[in-house]
Amino acid sequence: MERTKRGALPVAGALLLGFVAGWCVDPTPPVAADTRRSPTREAFKSGGARSEEVLKEISATLVRIEKRVGNIEKVVVESK
Repeated sequence: MERTKRGALPVAGALLLGFVAGWCVDPTPPVAADTRRSPTREAFKSGGARSEEVLKEISATLVRIEKRVGNIEKVVVESK
């Protein structure tokens, strides 16, 4: 029992010291960060407008794939 009381005194003292130190410190930060405004986002596009962009991206990807497949076919035919 005596041992518990001796251990509690330093803990209580440390808590009190931390409270006093926190109370004395200036609450404003020493450095203020730059604040930036995030860009305003466009409203969501409707299904038709969104679909058109997606289809254009798919078309461009398919054109690239077709070119690559054509190049591979050329290499295979030339290597025979």
